[in-house]
Amino acid sequence: MVTVKGLAGVLAAAAVLGSGEACSTNHIRELKDFAASEAGRKLRGSAISGTYCTLDEQSPINLPSLPTLRASLTPEQAYSPIEIEFHETDEDSKMILENLGGTIEVVPEHTDIYITHNSHAKELGRGVDVNETYQVAQFHFHWDTSFSGYGSEHYRGGEAFPIEMHIVSFNTKYGDIGTAVGNDDGLLVIGIFGEKSKRKLANEEFSKISDAILEAEESDDGFLADAHVELEDFSLETMISSIDLAKYDSYKGSLTTPSCNQIVSWVVMHDTLKLSAEQIRAFQKAHKSESELIAPNYREIQARNGRTVHRSQILCDPKDKDCRLGEFLSLQGF
Repeated sequence: MVTVKGLAGVLAAAAVLGSGEACSTNHIRELKDFAASEAGRKLRGSAISGTYCTLDEQSPINLPSLPTLRASLTPEQAYSPIEIEFHETDEDSKMILENLGGTIEVVPEHTDIYITHNSHAKELGRGVDVNETYQVAQFHFHWDTSFSGYGSEHYRGGEAFPIEMHIVSFNTKYGDIGTAVGNDDGLLVIGIFGEKSKRKLANEEFSKISDAILEAEESDDGFLADAHVELEDFSLETMISSIDLAKYDSYKGSLTTPSCNQIVSWVVMHDTLKLSAEQIRAFQKAHKSESELIAPNYREIQARNGRTVHRSQILCDPKDKDCRLGEFLSLQGF
């Protein structure tokens, strides 16, 4: 069990009502229609088409940098804590690795993962209830074709990471993710950056994913779009155990693929997954078809348009006025 302090709120429902299909498997497949240009983080065409893709609170964004001068990182008490709880519902508990053509995702089967005690959404005006519970539907990844300086969807201080994981959860009061996506307090997504470590083998649990991709691609059946395999003895809890979930930035945002519904409470962790080059290359080499790679599958950075990024930790020394002022202005979008 791990604890997070507080989460971001969500937008007004009137601006975001959309199809329940928007965050289903077919929705995620739409990533396969995107590609980055050689000039930078741009998708094909001048803009993404979709019901809400041109609205003002879109994702991803460039998050403020983390100050180099840090205090003791005692959490602020403005937000009540939440928890991530892992429950195996029966002996058939498993994790399924799927190639959707536009991304690679992992889906829990007979394993319930809940994010609980989230009252922050109500405090920011998204939803009316306190202590909401969100259930993890899947987690997936975004990356580039090589170590080009791109890959992640969000930026941190103007810099991208080679890979980014999104843990997608839906508000359980709506019953399923298809219904939740049409509501202002429907989704909560935890983003975790992955960075290349100098160590030959970094996060060992992550290897169960990267190794499974490589083994499936080398098998007779291959690992192309619509293929899936079971992960052996994989634990999401173990994989993210090095991430301090009390240290994060959160903001009001959207899905990063059409129809770009603005119903996501984004929570992006400060800590990163330390990965080897080989682990990341397994994704860079993954195919959607025999002749086409999945990558690149990230959306370009979107304007913040005055949105505040909420930080769960005081990262500056309270005695350093310049650092505190700089952090405050950065979080406010200046």
